[in-house]
Amino acid sequence: MDKANNNFSIPSSRLYIFDNVPMLAQLDRIFSDLKLNNKEIYHKNYFERRLTLSQNMDFHFNFMNKDLSIFLKDLKYEDFFNQNKDVFIKDLNFFEEKQISLLAYLHLNKNFILYDINLIQILRSYDKEKKDIVKGFLTNNRVYSFTKFMNVNSIMNLEKYFNKFIISMNNSTIIKKYDNADEFKENLESLKKFSA
Repeated sequence: MDKANNNFSIPSSRLYIFDNVPMLAQLDRIFSDLKLNNKEIYHKNYFERRLTLSQNMDFHFNFMNKDLSIFLKDLKYEDFFNQNKDVFIKDLNFFEEKQISLLAYLHLNKNFILYDINLIQILRSYDKEKKDIVKGFLTNNRVYSFTKFMNVNSIMNLEKYFNKFIISMNNSTIIKKYDNADEFKENLESLKKFSA
């Protein structure tokens, strides 16, 4: 197979990283600039900590008019959900909460908008089966990641999930664009200069 055909088969997965967005409220202007209609944001409080797992899942799935039972069955979360549905989010293990909340978010949305999330930390916590499911979501969609400040360590190893990277510093001034994961990985060190 020649190189052109090989590249054609790779999904055009893009990760857009926007640095220096200190508040969620600043995202409305950026959404308008990007012409993003879907404004549901995945952030550290995507699941309300004072509610149970069941209440959070019901809220998000009812809001998006989706069937929770299909998600639980397809992603093999039925046992976990049944064992923990009455547990308050604040009482769940940190990684268990992040794992199920991120998968629920990815399942419910078309554009993925992440705010101040260490994505690689959550991805590393999944078992291989769930990691492959998440990778399927990420490699077939665009992901917009907004950070309060650039943390190069939090984006290390993301080249396994995306093949195009656009880094924007100081609210939409694009300073770096990488057309492949290798180029992105090789130049991560140069980003540290901008984040210092």
